[in-house]
Order: sequence, then C-alpha cells, then structure tokens
Amino acid sequence: MKNTIKKYFFVLVLAVLTTGGVFAQYSPAVADNKLFINAGIGFGPTQGYNLGILPISGSIDYKLPIDLPITVGASVTYTVWKWNLGFMTISYSNIGIGGRAMYHINLLDRLDTYVGGTVGYVLQSVKAEGGYEASYEPAPFFLYSAGVGARYFFTNLIGAYLEVNYSSLQYVNAGVTIKF
Repeated sequence: MKNTIKKYFFVLVLAVLTTGGVFAQYSPAVADNKLFINAGIGFGPTQGYNLGILPISGSIDYKLPIDLPITVGASVTYTVWKWNLGFMTISYSNIGIGGRAMYHINLLDRLDTYVGGTVGYVLQSVKAEGGYEASYEPAPFFLYSAGVGARYFFTNLIGAYLEVNYSSLQYVNAGVTIKF
C-alpha cells in the first residue's frame, strides 16, 4: 500500500514539474480566464473495505459571466474498494459523476483559493474473484462533497491544485490544473 501511494505521488510530482517546465517559456498574459481543467489523484474513504485503487479524478470549472467570482462545472472520480474474505476477494468499482460549484477568493496573483461543493451519483459494479461464485448486487449511492481548495499557477496556463473536503469518495485530491 505504501509503495503504491509513493508511486502515485511520484508520477503526480513528475507530471507537474514536467508540464511546468514545458510551458514555462510560453506564458501569454491571460487576463480573464473562463475555463479550468483539473486532473488528479486523491485519498478517500473506503466504507470499511481495503483500498484497491486510489481515487483518480478529473473536473472542469467554468467561470460564470457575472460579476461574482463563481465557477460551475462537472467532475468524475474512479476508485476501487476491495474486501478480502480469505477464500475470495470482492471488488467494488465506483464511478462518481457530479456537478460542482465554487466561490473563489483570490488573495495573491498566482494563487486561486475557493470553497464549494459537489453533488451527484456514484455508479457501482461488483466483481467476486476466487473459488466461490456468488452474486453480489451493486449498491449505487449519493455523491457529495464540501470543502476548500487552492490552485497555484506556475505559468499563466499551468498549475497545481489541492482540494481538502468531506466527500463520499475522497477527502484529499491533488493534481495538475490548466486554465484557458
């Protein structure tokens, strides 16, 4: 488990540094950004099961054409929980799809801080592996999230983000962000 987390973290850091280095020479002045695209890896609740795959997520945020600093968008998250019974392992694959809204509080030039939440639905599939064949019904559930986040931009286009929230699929999410 610790080696898996280290591998995910290493790949994330490498991706952020590489993209920042590639785009460091290209940084046009972008005064009014309308779109943010995020991709990251998180850590979240397992509902009492073992973690099979860390939460992998992507989201898109659109700045509303109003005077308030509000973005709306969508998110998708994938994670796997496992339950080992000794004679077989049951895997619960979860795909969370939701709508999100954020209120931004910008304190520094390259730092975008925000509060907000996500509401949606988690589709779940169940797979039993091992010597015993049994039928297990998936249990789809409500996707919710409320928390805070921050994006730091290394250039006018590329940055990194961190979100800390109370959620049904992940508590912490970090990754790469691009703004247009």
